[in-house]
Amino acid sequence: MKTVDILFGVDLSAYVSTEVQIPADVDLKTWLLEYGPSIVEDLVFDENWGTQDALRVVEVKHSGNTVLSDLPLAPSPYDRGLLAETFIKKHWDELVTLSIPQNILADFQTVLNT
Repeated sequence: MKTVDILFGVDLSAYVSTEVQIPADVDLKTWLLEYGPSIVEDLVFDENWGTQDALRVVEVKHSGNTVLSDLPLAPSPYDRGLLAETFIKKHWDELVTLSIPQNILADFQTVLNT
């Protein structure tokens, strides 16, 4: 067994750090993807807005060295919004030539303007 220090984060920017014993020969990324969400169940993040989302591992350290960073453990709605905006911008010229009702095009335009 080895001891690693894991810093978890969720949006909106809340963090909690904990020390976890893991098998020495395990692939850290695979292990965290499986067990990370259950590790944080009883931990308290430094802020509690009731709106936390997008659980991720910010950083894992072993013997003071960073061994893994930036590993998403749950999807982020912010990423999905960015992808939707990118799609709309990329295909805007095609969208306006389709038979899409004007109110829907107006909604798309609102997304682009915010």
